[in-house]
Formats: sequence, C-alpha cells, structure tokens
Amino acid sequence: MYKGRYNIGLVAGNLVDDYPRDICKGALKGAKLADCNLFIFPVKYFDCEEAAFINKEMRYEYQYNDLIRYADSKSLDAVLICLGNICYKSTPERRREIIDSFKNTPVVLISSDEEGYSNIKYDSVTGMRQGIEYMIKQKGCKRIGMVTAYNQEAVERTEIFRQTLRDNGIEVLEKRIIADKSCSSLCENSVEILISENPDLDGIVCVNDSVAMGVYNVLKRHNYKIGEDIFVLGFDNIREASHLVPPLASVAADVSKLGERAVLEVADMLDKHTIKTPRVVKMDTQFVPRQSVTGRFEEDKKTLIEISNDYRKKLDLVIELNHTMNSIYRELLMTDDGGGAEDYRSVLKAYNIANMNDYYLFLFKDPSRHIIREYWDMPPEIYLRAYRNGETVQEPPRTEQCMSLGDLFDNRFMTGERKSYVVVDVYSREMQFGVLMCDIPKEYYSHYEMFTFQIGIAVKMRYLFQIQHRLMEEKDAIVQRLRIENHMLDDVSSKDELTGILNRHGLIRNLEAMIKDSNNIDKECIFMYSDLNYLKLINDNFGHEEGDFALKSVANALEAALDGRGYVGRIGGDEFVACAFAEGKDEDYYSDAVKSYLLRLNEKSGKPYNVCTSIGALKFTISENTSIENLLVTSDDRLYEDKHRKPPFVVREVPKTG
Repeated sequence: MYKGRYNIGLVAGNLVDDYPRDICKGALKGAKLADCNLFIFPVKYFDCEEAAFINKEMRYEYQYNDLIRYADSKSLDAVLICLGNICYKSTPERRREIIDSFKNTPVVLISSDEEGYSNIKYDSVTGMRQGIEYMIKQKGCKRIGMVTAYNQEAVERTEIFRQTLRDNGIEVLEKRIIADKSCSSLCENSVEILISENPDLDGIVCVNDSVAMGVYNVLKRHNYKIGEDIFVLGFDNIREASHLVPPLASVAADVSKLGERAVLEVADMLDKHTIKTPRVVKMDTQFVPRQSVTGRFEEDKKTLIEISNDYRKKLDLVIELNHTMNSIYRELLMTDDGGGAEDYRSVLKAYNIANMNDYYLFLFKDPSRHIIREYWDMPPEIYLRAYRNGETVQEPPRTEQCMSLGDLFDNRFMTGERKSYVVVDVYSREMQFGVLMCDIPKEYYSHYEMFTFQIGIAVKMRYLFQIQHRLMEEKDAIVQRLRIENHMLDDVSSKDELTGILNRHGLIRNLEAMIKDSNNIDKECIFMYSDLNYLKLINDNFGHEEGDFALKSVANALEAALDGRGYVGRIGGDEFVACAFAEGKDEDYYSDAVKSYLLRLNEKSGKPYNVCTSIGALKFTISENTSIENLLVTSDDRLYEDKHRKPPFVVREVPKTG
C-alpha cells in the first residue's frame, strides 16, 4: 500500500490486441472506483520463440516478457495475471511454473483455472448454450462445426459446445472440431481444412469473434452466404462484431467489464484480508442474436454512423500520434549534452504528449544482455535516472537514485495522487536497459509500442553518449578506439549476414573507390557476375539450411579465385559479383577457378546435390568512363549465355557412413 492506497499490478498480453487492451481499459475503471493505483505490465506471449525465428519483426519480442519479473514486487499488494491470454501456447506445467514463481506478491488470475488461485472469469455456459440452441432449434442446424484453440478458455468453450450438442440429441463428431494455434483471424488455414473435410456443415461456432473474422473470410471465398447457407456464432461480442457483413451473432462477454470486476474483487479481498484464500467469481454471459445466425438484417443507420465516426477518430489519433512522434524524434536528435552523458532529463523533456503527465525512467547501472531462450540474470538494483510530473522534469540526487526492484512502485518520488501506469520495457535488440513507468492514456494503448521503440532508441542514444564521454576522458586512446568502433560499425553495415562477404552496399562502395582511384587508371581488371544455380530446388528438396550452405560455398569459391586481389559481394538472393585486378590473367582463368573450386567441393561434400554457378565474366580497363552499371549489364548478358550451358539438377544417393 502506498500512501493509503492499494498498489495493484496487472499482467496482460500485447495491448495492440483487442482482448488484453479491453481488459486493461476495464481495469482502469475498476482502479478508479476502488481508489487504488494500477500498474499495467504489457508482456507479449510466452513460449512463442519459434515464431521469432521465422518472423524477423518478432525477433526481440521475447524481451517484453521480462516485464513479468517486475510484477513480483513487495511494493505491489496483489497482481492480476491474464494467464490464459499470455500463455495461450504454453503447456499446463509451464503456466503453473510462471504463477508459482511469484514469491513476493499474491496472485489472482483472470479467466484461468489453477488450483490454489483465485479466478475472476466469465460463465461461458449460459450465453454459449443459448446461441448454439438457437442455431439448432430455430434454424434447424444439425451439422455444426467449431473452430477452437488450445488455451484454457478455448478448451472450456469446446466442452460446452460438445455438451450442448449431446443435450440436443446431436452426435458429436470430432472431425467437425478443429483447433488453431493462433486463436485469431489468422486461423484461415484451419477453417479451410474444416470445410473441405465437412462440406455439409450448416453452422460454425467460433471460440471468439476474432476467429469468426477468419471464418468469414474463408466462407466468402467459397461463395457461402452467411446467415443463409451457413450460420456463424462468435464469442466476446467485440465492437467489430456488429460491423461485419453480415453482422456477427455473438456471446456478450464484455471483456472490459471483466477487467473492471477483477480489480474490484482484488480490492475487496485486500480489504477483508482474504487475498490468499482462493475464490472463483463468475460473470454471466448472454447470446446476442444477429444476422449471421438469425438470417434477418435491418440496416442500422446509427451503427453505420458509429462505424464512420470510429474510423474518423482512429485516423485523427494516428495523425496526431504521427505528428507527436516526429516532434519527439526531432527533440531527441536536436538535444545537446549540456547536462552530461548520464543526465536523462532531456529524454523526458522531449516527451510532450497530450494527457500524459507522469514518467519515471528506471535504468540499470549498465545494460544487461538477455539472449532468447536463455535465463536472464536480472540485476537486483535499478536507478531512477529522471522523472517528470506535468511540465517539471527532475533528476533525483545521485545518492538517492539506486533502489531495489521491490521498491519501484512506492518510491518517495511518486506523487500522492491516485494513478494508473503502464510499465514499458526499455530495450534495444538483446540489451535490457530498464523500464519507463508512465500514465499512457487508454486511447493510445493500441500504439504503445511506439513509445517502447522510441524510449529504447532515446536511452540507447544517451548510453552511447556515455560511452563517448568515457572515450574522451581517455585522451590519447580516444582516436584509436573511435577508429576501431567506426570500423566495426562500417564492417557490419557492409557485410552480408549469411556469407560474411560484402553486401550490395559495401561492394558498390568499394568498387566505386577502386574505379575512381587515379592510381588505377589504365589497369586491367576482371569483372564476374555469378548466379547460384538451382537454389530454389535445393531449398525445396533439402531445406533452407542446405540452401544457405550452397550460397556460402559460392561466396567461398569466388573469394578463393580472387585470392585477395579484389572484392567479392552478394548483391541479391542468389547473385554475386566479383572484381579483381587481372594481373596478367584473362576472364576464363578466374571463372574456371571458381567452377573448379566447386567441383572439388562437390566431390568431398557428401551432399546429395551439386553446388554449381553460372558466370558472366569480362575483362576491362579502368578509365574515367568506366561505369559499374555498364559492367553489370554486359556481364549479365554473358551470364545469360552461360545459364544455357548449366548442367541439369541431379539428386544423387549419398553413401552411408559407418
């Protein structure tokens, strides 16, 4: 408790998604009614590392999940966790491991049944049964399928579906039930399987409205008339349900009401000192009939106006945020370093965002590295580097900045007013810097990642300033160290990540320097344009790791042929360019050297395929008129000719060893 108010934490999923965002919006209202402080920890989703390796945009999203470690704090009186939401891909053992890891803070769950823990949830039975029985009794449906998921709520709703069919004399066929990992509109592949295996379906029950959107997309592609040929029922009754065409019948389970009730129940448990006594609180649900089930549609002009107004407000908000973000970037880039490298007040001064008044920037003494799938050894202490209340930005005395992680949410620099904060992860790639605690308005929740990215960039800039200052203090060593770091940065930006040779940018830059060097005028050079043959077939037949092997092999062959006399670069997916001083050799010498290298490689590699490349090579003399573009065009023509001479793709049997 802080200054007479409870401090309640809420761990939810990605605020860009409807469910966790609406939970948080309801929790804000509940916190206001209960007169308590609320701290929201927007993690992403646990045990999704596989997706991070597939989608580069998700490569570092695992960093958000570190926020749950901050929620286990003795300065919080209790923490609510949307366990089924954040762990929808996790095993039961993994879910249990996460909640049992809390040692300092009592845990209450939202929509997740776990023995020994209180749970605030919806009673899905009433509304869902009403909807399914309407389809059976009013519309005569007898062949009803379901698109469900793997999380706890989905399993519960699937069992309600099965029981309702049994109670109404309809046989439950498991082939009519399909579970999708995404639990969202990304379920379309699963829906395609469901309708292809069950072409006679007359109804589909969806585990939630987001899944129903994916069902709509598939049914429309197959020319089904929803509400006539087939009936569709959703769950959650999100705002978009009434906006679909036709409007989606759903089960009203107001997620924001669930968030509100959860906070009020926790406050009540704290008042009665029963926070550690498990209880289950259920909220009723109700069937909301619309055209996708009833088959009847009356145009609601008010709804159309609401849709238009909603989109207009969203567009205005995006425009406003875009302008604000541009202003912040400008301020961050233009700020001077008058306060010193470790003065972070300038970072918070740049954040002039409407209706955001309180910011607290907590940073570790030094950035802490966290690698995916490895345990993060979280530093035990953190520093309040700067804070902002309204227009006033301050830096705490250096002697008072350090505090334990358990004291974050009742530190003496916080105002005595009731507040609701979002705790934003401050990271850059694999480096954890700390957290920013700020009062982001609920209207901005869909865009909170903007703040995450921006504060990470800003803090990293200050961190780089610190490094620069330390270098300057080293006097004589500074020039050498700066040269080393600049060379490293230049090397990284110029290298191809897979093969280690130059990328297109690095190659062009080096070739231009080579051609423009007056000392090289009239020197003879060899230019080779190389294309790896059959990359797609190698990938398709043997996997992308083998494709990578083939690409690396061509790069190695080109480098070996040049033997340090020039430059080799990868300019596209399977395309390479090499250029070297001729030194008395002709183009055939170099292209033959590349192909001979690969022949020797294929004899020893033990691979079931040959790595081979087509080459367009030419000899030229450097002059003032030499153009890389012209060299590429001419060599490309010769490459095309060589392509016609390439050997066929052959898969050979690899002898077994041992």
